Amino acid sequence: MRKNSKGGRRLGAVGAASAVALALAPLALSGGSAGAATSTLLSAGSSWKYLANGTNQGTSWRASAFNDGAWPSGAAQLGYGDGDEATVVPFGPSSSNKYITTYFRRTFNVADANALNTATLNLLRDDGAVVYLNGNEIVRSNMPAGAITYTTDASTHVGGDAEHTLFFQYSIPSSAFVTGTNTLAVEVHQEFASSPDLSFDLSLSADVTSTGTGATGATGATGATGATGATGATGANGAAGATGAVGPIGPQGPAGPIGPQGPAGATGATGADGAAGAAGAAGAQGATGATGADGVAGATGATGADGAQGATGATGADGATGATGATGADGAQGATGATGADGAQGATGATGA
Repeated sequence: MRKNSKGGRRLGAVGAASAVALALAPLALSGGSAGAATSTLLSAGSSWKYLANGTNQGTSWRASAFNDGAWPSGAAQLGYGDGDEATVVPFGPSSSNKYITTYFRRTFNVADANALNTATLNLLRDDGAVVYLNGNEIVRSNMPAGAITYTTDASTHVGGDAEHTLFFQYSIPSSAFVTGTNTLAVEVHQEFASSPDLSFDLSLSADVTSTGTGATGATGATGATGATGATGATGANGAAGATGAVGPIGPQGPAGPIGPQGPAGATGATGADGAAGAAGAAGAQGATGATGADGVAGATGATGADGAQGATGATGADGATGATGATGADGAQGATGATGADGAQGATGATGA
């Protein structure tokens, strides 16, 4: 990443590791410890899976079990902005606000991890990077201490040859590898979002302990071809096989096509004349003629006007009801006459008023 010509860098601590996969490619003995040969585990310029879309991948992408099947791939050197990239990766929609982090993954195979001595990792990164082997951090280069996220800036900018030609070398313990498939995961960080370039490549080699087996002896000469053996007698013919059972009746075939229409039959002879028809029934009675229109009625004479009705006399007022007279007191009862001779009958007392 170009920002100025300081070209400063800070090498991070090498962490403990776990697995990544590529076949061991034995190289000539290169001055390592006695009985050990240097083998290339991963060459510079190898193909890598990468993700450059500005998303937060968290920590799961570092693991061997992570599915990177949807990631694109390309040969290293990977990056942009220097013109020497084998694969140009995206940097985002804005040249002044590029993605801070770009992710890389690949696998390689180790035939026998127990045969590995110290391994050497060579890293080209612009600006900073963190390398994981089998999910464990093994290299932190030009990155700050502490937790790393997808927005963490590199510690310093990188300029000059360090941008795209300088590989930084790190020693990796053999305990970081496993027998079989191993997974490398690398995150490359920019120092600022408007950085004009990004670069990444990586190689990995290891000293492999020799088994001490002696050289293989030369192959002996091929012996002469033996004589061809006599042809064996022809074997007797085998007995005829039993007749197979009759197979099931096949399905009925489709109906045949309809045959063409036959010619028209000859015209029949003319029939004899029919008998005379019976006499027709009497005709219906004619309809009654329409009734003639009535003559015009004479005009009715005008009705004489009614005489005016006399006014009704006013009804006289009802007279007042007379007061009811008081009931008079009962008169005193006359005394009973003495019984004597038949005297005159006493007068009946007057009825009280």
